Amino acid sequence: MRIKRRPKGGSHLAAAGVGKKICIYPISSSQEQPSTIIPSSSNHHPSKLSSLNWSPNHADVVALGDYDGVVTQLHLPTGHSIWQADDHDGARIWSVQYSEQDPSLLVSACEDGTARLWSHHSEHCLNIIAPRSQAALCSAVFSPVNSHVMALASADHNAYVYDLRATQEPLYTLRGHQDSVSYVRFLSATIPAVSESKYGMQHAA
Repeated sequence: MRIKRRPKGGSHLAAAGVGKKICIYPISSSQEQPSTIIPSSSNHHPSKLSSLNWSPNHADVVALGDYDGVVTQLHLPTGHSIWQADDHDGARIWSVQYSEQDPSLLVSACEDGTARLWSHHSEHCLNIIAPRSQAALCSAVFSPVNSHVMALASADHNAYVYDLRATQEPLYTLRGHQDSVSYVRFLSATIPAVSESKYGMQHAA
């Protein structure tokens, strides 16, 4: 299951998973006692969902990645698909992420060993990033300060940092894990990335 809070101090959480359903939950920062919250709304999806992310500039839009390799932008109030792409040839998508610097850009990381760059202005993939190992990519994230820089987490035990203007080779290869790297995030403008494996090992570079 993937759970994401609406950005910019949002008061809702979105949750999606193998039940083929997206649920939206209202949350309150003033809540003092444990409580059970029921969804304020829900949407059904034709496939099992493996990833979800809120649009940084549209409060009612989320990006979804599913087990069938489809990337979807969904308008939550209506349940209508705004935009959809199916270029991963049926391979499971593990991560979808918007660029904070350019919210029109979206990246999907997939078990087919590629990360694909999208824009909701086009139905076609803008760029394909594929580390030489061709191992599954578990996570992808844009730099919070540079829309041309992206980090990838790979099942080949490495994380990678790429310049999207020249994707033939990574800028950095972050080594040190003993198993698949499941997650990668930028910490700040001066610390490129931190990666985490399924055994909890963390490395910064």
